[in-house]
Amino acid sequence: MENKLYEMMERIYSELTSFKLEVNQRFDEIDRKFDEVDKKFDGVNQRIDDANKNIYELNQRVDEANKSIYELNKKVDKNNALLEKANDNIKILAEVQQNHFEINERRHEEMNEMNREEVELLKSAIQHISQNI
Repeated sequence: MENKLYEMMERIYSELTSFKLEVNQRFDEIDRKFDEVDKKFDGVNQRIDDANKNIYELNQRVDEANKSIYELNKKVDKNNALLEKANDNIKILAEVQQNHFEINERRHEEMNEMNREEVELLKSAIQHISQNI
């Protein structure tokens, strides 16, 4: 009976040793898989960090573009004001030129009328003188 008990204990010990080895192998495999998952998460975290960096850089570029657009808008507004002022000045110049044209035309007509009157007067004088001669 002792012999049977000893054999049974040896078998139990052998099975426990085998079970322990199998459990340790499984834990080693689980540890290896966790290491792989950790590496993958590290890669994902790095990619997220890179994406965040890219987003930050893009935001800075967008902010710079917005500042440039704002400055351009200010310049466009200033140029519009200058163009409006120039347009007003051109209108004033056109009105002044038109007024001068009208004044010159009136004076020309007045001078023509005076010349006609003088010519008529001279004709009369010449006829009067020629009748007396």
